[in-house]
Amino acid sequence: MAEDFFISVNDDKVDLKFAFNSLRGLDDAFLNGLVEMIVGRQYAVANGMGVTDEELQRAVDEYRYLTGLESADAFNQYLKDRRISLLAFQSAMEGLLLRGKITDAVPEDLVDAYIAENQLNLEQAEIYHIRLDDEDTAQEIKSLLDEGEENFLALAYEHSKDAGTAKKGGYVGGLLRRQMTAEIEAAVFNAAAGEVVGPIKTKHGYNLFKVASLIKPDKNDPALRTSVKQELMAQKIGELSAKAKVACSLYED
Repeated sequence: MAEDFFISVNDDKVDLKFAFNSLRGLDDAFLNGLVEMIVGRQYAVANGMGVTDEELQRAVDEYRYLTGLESADAFNQYLKDRRISLLAFQSAMEGLLLRGKITDAVPEDLVDAYIAENQLNLEQAEIYHIRLDDEDTAQEIKSLLDEGEENFLALAYEHSKDAGTAKKGGYVGGLLRRQMTAEIEAAVFNAAAGEVVGPIKTKHGYNLFKVASLIKPDKNDPALRTSVKQELMAQKIGELSAKAKVACSLYED
């Protein structure tokens, strides 16, 4: 029974059914994630994939090393602080390893076909930006840059309202077309390397963008192939999840 399982905060008990439906809130992200995890495990088993004890132990050891939890006391405290059992931690780690194996098993010819069919969508632009509060200021800074009187990185550091990128000279990194709004995409991908475009109004303000480089997809790029495999794996798990028969006794009427 759901009432037999609860969370207590300052002696205020919340039963499992209430907690589950509260987490669902306005969407089913919690349940959908759980379904995808279970479906992924089922798919792995059906295709002869599994995780050996040695693989699991090695993954746990690597995680502990990378997070500075090599000592037993530190690791046990980590689990205690997060209220995670060792079994639950190992189960989560096993799930990550299985997803990795599913990803690795995506056929290379499917990766080639995906890249060929999505050349445009896989193009990237490496960009910098300066975010300003008003259009007049943005236009003034754009004029200075057009006249070659100022350095983009220095202006970003001094004037950009995006605190996260300002300290990096406005560096955003590489973005795919689909990660940009239509207006930004059109301006950036029609620019030449080194060109500054804008100002473009967004919900955050007025933005100037410097196009550092335009990168066309290279099917031999290991990072690209891995990301495509992850995309194809996610699509497969999504398709299986959509077809899965899901029953949950914790739903509220």
